[in-house]
Amino acid sequence: HISTCTASLAGADDVYSFTLNKPSVVTINVDADGWDAVVYLRSDCDAVGLEIDCQDDPETITALLDPENLKWKDLVEKGTPLPTPWLQESYDKASYSYQKKRKELIDSKASTAEMEELFSKVKKTTAPMLSSEKYSDKVGAFEGAGYQAKGLYRSESDCIMFTRNPQEFCRVCSRGLERVIRMYTE
Repeated sequence: HISTCTASLAGADDVYSFTLNKPSVVTINVDADGWDAVVYLRSDCDAVGLEIDCQDDPETITALLDPENLKWKDLVEKGTPLPTPWLQESYDKASYSYQKKRKELIDSKASTAEMEELFSKVKKTTAPMLSSEKYSDKVGAFEGAGYQAKGLYRSESDCIMFTRNPQEFCRVCSRGLERVIRMYTE
């Protein structure tokens, strides 16, 4: 099988299949030291590209099936709701428009300068939009992550892993990167 969660993945998959007899909450633990683990859920094993859920990064993305045990709960301030509300519909509308324009530029083999001009325009729209969110300075569980608008959650309203806006990683991504750096340097 070939990975299908994101276009950048192209490695072979280890596939495990199981059938549930009734609706259930299932926890899958993956020890991924030294390689990139992608866990995705399909209604049928052969339904490539029709993922019900995709968990591409075990530290910085969640399906939020159990908000009480959110993997970055220690960074969430008391009073921050989970899931954390944000004006996703407005953002998605702007994002879809940008994606359409980006595809047109790619299809026309536009120059790097033209692409960078588009990225600059998008940043001027989305950075103020996301930074004005009620919980923009909080760690929470914001729906829209891992190339999915629904069903996956990121830790902050904006992060360099979500848009090109911030100049640095969010607190959860930073912690994950620091952990990996320590793993290879200590």
